[in-house]
Amino acid sequence: MKRTKIKKDQSQSNRKKILVVDDAEHFRMKISRTLDDAGYKVFQARSGIEAVHAANANRPDMVIMDVAINGLDALREIKALDPDARIIMISRLGQEHSILDAFESGAEDFLLKALDVESMLSELSRTLT
Repeated sequence: MKRTKIKKDQSQSNRKKILVVDDAEHFRMKISRTLDDAGYKVFQARSGIEAVHAANANRPDMVIMDVAINGLDALREIKALDPDARIIMISRLGQEHSILDAFESGAEDFLLKALDVESMLSELSRTLT
């Protein structure tokens, strides 16, 4: 069983829940490990359909989702289930055309996968407060 590093002032019950959605396993695992090490409770999904089910079942505090996996459709479905859902869309370079669609559909932010992990954690922390 994997042991999770938890900040001293954070108990298991009040850890913020993050759903990471990406079809690229390497990226999804890297982000999930980083978030887990930072004290977040992490759930994962590989597709937009899995994301909708996971968001409905786990009610995460934040969803980080790749736009390339039908993410905009999943974003809309998650927002229909929970209008207060907080979602950050991510993409690789060259998919900037999706930014406007993401914001119009209710995304909190849109980040490029090229960002270093520390920048992403900083943005996530800012968005969750």
